[in-house]
Amino acid sequence: MKSPGYCESIPDEYITSCTPEVQSILQTLRNVIRESAPEAREKISYQMPTFDFHGNLVHFAAFKKHIGFYPAFSGIEAFQDELKRQQANRKRRNRLRAEREGSA
Repeated sequence: MKSPGYCESIPDEYITSCTPEVQSILQTLRNVIRESAPEAREKISYQMPTFDFHGNLVHFAAFKKHIGFYPAFSGIEAFQDELKRQQANRKRRNRLRAEREGSA
């Protein structure tokens, strides 16, 4: 039995309403989430495709110029160390870019 709010066809409709290029990106993202969290159920929440596993796990959405990926707080908390490393790497790249542009 499917849980309340579960509806795979609605996320499908959301994805197929996008341009073919965006559909491909969203479908790839969807497949990665399905592989990573096979027990999660799909639904629409906050007008976005959402994976639910004991509460909202992650939302994603297409916008005019970007794809949004919105993990739940529990996901952010679980990967806090990895996210800190990513932030440090981003700051380092930005500093190097600014130094390069300053010397040009």
